[in-house]
Amino acid sequence: DPKVTDEVLLMYAYHFDQGLRTASARSINKHGRVHLVTQLLKSKDARARLAGITCINGMGKGKALPDDQLTDEMFQLIGGMINNPEEYWWVLMGAMKAMGRAQAETIAPYVDRITPWLDHDDWWLRQAAMLALTPMVSDKKFAKPFLTKVGKLMKSSQRMGDFSPLSGIVRRLQDADPEIQAFAMKTLGETYVSYPKELTEPGGQNLTPNIALLLDGVAKDLATVPGGYDEVYK
Repeated sequence: DPKVTDEVLLMYAYHFDQGLRTASARSINKHGRVHLVTQLLKSKDARARLAGITCINGMGKGKALPDDQLTDEMFQLIGGMINNPEEYWWVLMGAMKAMGRAQAETIAPYVDRITPWLDHDDWWLRQAAMLALTPMVSDKKFAKPFLTKVGKLMKSSQRMGDFSPLSGIVRRLQDADPEIQAFAMKTLGETYVSYPKELTEPGGQNLTPNIALLLDGVAKDLATVPGGYDEVYK
């Protein structure tokens, strides 16, 4: 119903059921009620904040807010969530993903807060941190430390979630300084050739057959960087 009121959309954005909050976020985007997104991001209720973030990140069967509707105020509010040590992890995870849609200069003040999450035990949070910092590969100050962390993380991980952000990273590398491109190839190339030959879960499950899947994805991504195909072949 295009005439649905803001009050109804907000009521469901605060609902205790995550599915209904997501449906509300989908409707907010569909009906162009962008002003509600900022209102939700300001909420003291974590459920509402997450609904606002869902509008920015997108959801199943629904599109994310387009770039031209994202505002500086939204990213400031998202940054406040990232800086808050008491923020709920579901909200924080969404906030880091949303921050990945900002420009590098907007993300820069939060790099020190985001980077430690790359070392977290949970891959959902590690992946969110990687997505948040992906735009920094075009920044000479932050690119090398970030790429070094990414290489180290992938070398020690058997989670697809830690590998999936690589495609976005290499897309950013297309426009990066040649020095950064070369550093990325060297760092990620070392990860590729030194990856373990066997993988076993702590409980004993054999994950060795997954290695080809993980490394084939890395090779395909690296091959898209200028000079990358030759490096992978080597």
